[in-house]
Amino acid sequence: MKIKKTLAVIAAGVLTALAIPAFANLPYFPVNFPRDDAAHHDNVPYPVNQITEWWYYNGKLTSVEGRKFAYFVAVFHLDMELAAQQKSRGAVVMVQVMDLDQKKVYGKEMIYPDDAASFSTQQLVIQIGSDFSLNANGSHYYLTEAIADDKPDIKFNLTYTKTRPPLLINKTGLLDMWDNTNSYYYSNTRLKTEGTIQIGNDVITINPDESSSWMDHQWGDFTLDSGKAQWIWTSSQLDNDMDLSVFELINPQTKQPIWGLANVIMPDGSYAYTKKIKMTPSNDGSSGYPQTYDIEVKPLSMHLTLDSMVPDQDSNGFWEGIHETSGLYGAKAVKGYSFVENTVHYK
Repeated sequence: MKIKKTLAVIAAGVLTALAIPAFANLPYFPVNFPRDDAAHHDNVPYPVNQITEWWYYNGKLTSVEGRKFAYFVAVFHLDMELAAQQKSRGAVVMVQVMDLDQKKVYGKEMIYPDDAASFSTQQLVIQIGSDFSLNANGSHYYLTEAIADDKPDIKFNLTYTKTRPPLLINKTGLLDMWDNTNSYYYSNTRLKTEGTIQIGNDVITINPDESSSWMDHQWGDFTLDSGKAQWIWTSSQLDNDMDLSVFELINPQTKQPIWGLANVIMPDGSYAYTKKIKMTPSNDGSSGYPQTYDIEVKPLSMHLTLDSMVPDQDSNGFWEGIHETSGLYGAKAVKGYSFVENTVHYK
């Protein structure tokens, strides 16, 4: 799930709502692609007065020379206060690049008024000034970005190719949130990734055979109020072909979990879902964010340990970091990498 003060899926067209109860005021419609890659502030069969929406990518990248990097990019379309007593739609773009060899982190956030951003509700076409674009064509996504508000400049020119069907979170893609609200949510896991990233004058060409990304798209009638709920979310890609999205909603006052969910693509391509999970963060981070997590998915006999690969992966005001992952699936050892998003500050 996702993000700072500002972090999210449904069907469209003239579909008739099925007889599946919604958790809150968004009714259930089956997720429909390519329409549901697009924005949802209009052209949908339900009220959209307070829709919050984002598109998010993370990944582990290897250059053609063998250099190791990780990154995340997120674009938000949401109601936010842009001036005193005035609310408007707006766009937020966040980016963070981690140089895994040098153990360096570069992060930036840009906020744009609504008139600087275009979000299509017909198909995935997002354009934000001359800084950012995201669009889809068939099994491919195309991302370009250039953020130069301070040094070093960060630029992306990436192409993603889907290698697996989408993972609908909570089986149908409809997920209850907090305060009687809900959201639609899906993930595209194991995206083959190619193109370039740039940090200052350093242009890095990606080796697509050794690089992979993860994409989330979430929207709903909820608000990003850290006083009502916080979360710890992970995406994991394991060497046995398992992909996992695991998260817990956290009570901001007690720092204890409200409930959690594991969404899993199994090695054979089938799906598994369970609320019988346990996430245990360590409190060993100097910045107030844990560096290590233990995750247990009891029905799958899975126990994973996630160790941060770089310190200080909280450049945008929350933890969004890559973690080396190892553990057991049944009696077999597994390893891979995970991203952790944590909005719970322990100090």
